[in-house]
Amino acid sequence: MKSVVMKKLSGFLLSSLLLVISACSDASDEAEPVGHSMLEQQRSELGELVTAWADRSEVPSVLLRVQRADVTVFDGASGFWSFADDDDRPVSANAYFRSASVGKLFTAVTVLKLAEKGKLSLDAPVGYYLDSKLIYPLFGDYSDMVTIGQLLSHTSGLANIDNDPAKNSWMMQNSEKEKQPQELLSFAAELGLKYEPGKGQEYTSAGYILLGLVIEAVTEQAYHRVVREQVLAPLNLENTFEQAQGWPTEVELIHSYAGDYDMNQIHPSMEFADGGFVTTTADLTRFGIALAEGSFFERPQTYTAMMTTQGSEGIGFGPFIDENSSGELIFYHPGHWGVMLYVDPAQQLTIVFSVNQSETDYAAFLEQVLKIVSAE
Repeated sequence: MKSVVMKKLSGFLLSSLLLVISACSDASDEAEPVGHSMLEQQRSELGELVTAWADRSEVPSVLLRVQRADVTVFDGASGFWSFADDDDRPVSANAYFRSASVGKLFTAVTVLKLAEKGKLSLDAPVGYYLDSKLIYPLFGDYSDMVTIGQLLSHTSGLANIDNDPAKNSWMMQNSEKEKQPQELLSFAAELGLKYEPGKGQEYTSAGYILLGLVIEAVTEQAYHRVVREQVLAPLNLENTFEQAQGWPTEVELIHSYAGDYDMNQIHPSMEFADGGFVTTTADLTRFGIALAEGSFFERPQTYTAMMTTQGSEGIGFGPFIDENSSGELIFYHPGHWGVMLYVDPAQQLTIVFSVNQSETDYAAFLEQVLKIVSAE
């Protein structure tokens, strides 16, 4: 992986509430006749890597799935469900976890599909779809200028509320309380704009909260219902659910941490359209592959636009964009507590993992995975 990608990820880590994971290797026993010995070597090394990271004192568990074309290179996990003294349950590869900000890609795909259907325009001001009482406190005199596309590409000027001490303190003090999108946006209003809309690029979850409200306004449906219709159902992602809307009673989440603070204590509505999903590595892998194939969209131009950088931070209409060592497109998206979706379409390589800890450098974990799977 190019060092520039690691630099971007390091910056994301510094500005996010990431969480720690530990893991117990459960490599697939699938065998392939071509390159069999290399495949087994990679599986062995990935299993050792997952176990080593799960053994870190700050990491409760690690989940990792690596897919190359139709071959599952690795599908395993290590560690325990939580740090609780009486919780000795080992984590399995099919465990459920919170998607964190990787879920923003579900929102991005939904917005782009609605744009293709003529339900909204990327060039239209967000104020065209939402009440000025919500928009003006956020953008002031720029309220008529901020577009849907700028929200998608993190070029709206909104501050990043993820690392706002006031917001994070409020969430912890009101951990069991259901959070409303408007409440979360109020912290962005307090922080004020970082720059004039369209004149910079800085990652911010606030823009995606607004996009969730836009989706509801133009469809007259709840956000989670639209995402299921546009993204989850077409791929049969039956193990992915919007956090705040509940999920089957048999689904239990592994625990994610910020230091020693258990983020599962906070009501799942702490995230909305900015990443509020429960999922599995298998489901996220299927999503990543479909996105790389452009199969969500009716027009090739939509996929091209999504995968084109819109500013100095290398973010497109949703994904982070870069190049592999051969100069070919890669895209990825990190999530707060060490969640990652990384896709190299040319190599047909998809990597999904979660390390469930905000205070560990999971960019280093990705780099180690890439080193193993890139070996010849």
